[in-house]
Amino acid sequence: MKLINKYSFFVFLVFTCNIIAMEESPLKEYFETILDEEISKFYSCIEAEGLKPINQINTSCKESKLHQDAYFMINNRHIASPADSIQDLKSFKKIATPELTYPQQMNEKRAEGYVLLSFDINKLGKVENIEVVDELCGDIRNPFTEYKKCTGFTRSAIKTASGLLYAPLKYKGEPLRVNGVKHRFSFVRGEGQLTPVVISGKERAASIRSQKAIKSEKYDEAFLHATKPGLAHRKLDFFASKAKFFMQHYEESSNYMELFLSKSKNSSGQFSELMMVESLSILIASLFNQNKFNEIIWHEKNYRIYLEERDGFKEVLATTNLYIGIAFINTGNLHDGIFYLGMALKSSNSQDQKDYILNLYNQVSNYL
Repeated sequence: MKLINKYSFFVFLVFTCNIIAMEESPLKEYFETILDEEISKFYSCIEAEGLKPINQINTSCKESKLHQDAYFMINNRHIASPADSIQDLKSFKKIATPELTYPQQMNEKRAEGYVLLSFDINKLGKVENIEVVDELCGDIRNPFTEYKKCTGFTRSAIKTASGLLYAPLKYKGEPLRVNGVKHRFSFVRGEGQLTPVVISGKERAASIRSQKAIKSEKYDEAFLHATKPGLAHRKLDFFASKAKFFMQHYEESSNYMELFLSKSKNSSGQFSELMMVESLSILIASLFNQNKFNEIIWHEKNYRIYLEERDGFKEVLATTNLYIGIAFINTGNLHDGIFYLGMALKSSNSQDQKDYILNLYNQVSNYL
């Protein structure tokens, strides 16, 4: 049964790079309640281990997904260690970070990605026992990225981690060792280092004409330029999708955007982050207006990594997060739906949109 009726907001493109805190609201109260409940369960697990307070940092208990989501929503960061959830512990704090060197061979390959490390922080705040948890390659600025296993970044990440220095974890003023701290090092090339897009003169001219027509709100004309016979560049599929979106032809818009994305799978770093974020916004909005909620959720699995790791374009993605939240709710996944409602609320600059989100949460809360 569908819980939520369709709701539409116009998609605005505004750049921001601020991490936005959650305002006081019933939604914030929801995540605070979840966090309190999950911390209580976490403590029950620790008590069952029989560890003394000073040794609780070495617990084998794990935070649940609900715990991690609520913590991220309230604190704008991931849980780094059990110290973030244990009372009487003053968590460690980074005080020195060496410069992360981009490996030359990976730069030459135009490769991007990240390395997730695990290490211990001793009583002096120095890093020991570094282990590689994961190394993945993919375009970090692209919310559609499907990461793949790779090698080439590890040595640089380990070298940087070795030079990290922390104010150590403390229990009642006494410094403690903490083991198994997770830290991610991201390797992102500058926008000026994007791989040039290979495009013919005729296709480039058609792209420019289509883009100008969209800016002038001549969407029929823009679509004709983007679909001119004999031209088939993926960039033209993007403008065709955008034109159809503004014409409210949502099925055609999503079809052209999927075509653009399928042609761009192996073109990491060729298009700006703004263009890829705009692609996501248009695609999700088009699918939403067709009630294709399961397709929206399918795209969410890659987008979630982007959402939690990148700080820019939060306002652009406010409506996108709202649509994803409603998609989850309408398929019965209330918690993930509320998570995205929270992300939408945190980054929205529209009071009408904020009011709608809170009213929507009030409806959904009746089913919790």
